[in-house]
Amino acid sequence: MAIVVSRDFRFEDRADGGLLVTDVAAGKMVFVFPPGSNTGFIRGVMRGLMRERRLKQVDRAGLVTVAQLADGALTLTNTSTGRIIELGPGDQVKVHGDSVRLPFGKRLTLRRPVTLWKATPFGRLWIKMKAQMELTEFYEITFSSEKP
Repeated sequence: MAIVVSRDFRFEDRADGGLLVTDVAAGKMVFVFPPGSNTGFIRGVMRGLMRERRLKQVDRAGLVTVAQLADGALTLTNTSTGRIIELGPGDQVKVHGDSVRLPFGKRLTLRRPVTLWKATPFGRLWIKMKAQMELTEFYEITFSSEKP
């Protein structure tokens, strides 16, 4: 599948536990995840990539290439290890463990195993068609010049 757009980012852990995100081409920091923040998907993926870099004893501050493919899927490429993570429409992620309920405004960081199921080509097509149909439910089309 052809790449539509691609950007290189550097994710670096700070000594205080924060996470810096730098756009390599622009040469500037684009985001900082504060220490102790529960940043969900991005933090989880970066932990996995950093762990892999540590195990393979490669540069922990290596680049991550984020690419959007023509079908809308995203890929994250760990340039230090060559690992490619593909995410597309219809993919499902299950986080294992008991349900957790938190009061409003509270945070909790958990380490849990996850399982990723990749959608089949038909499954991806179905998700795209279903999304389009759900979107069209919001349309109101009329050919009358009268207002209701």
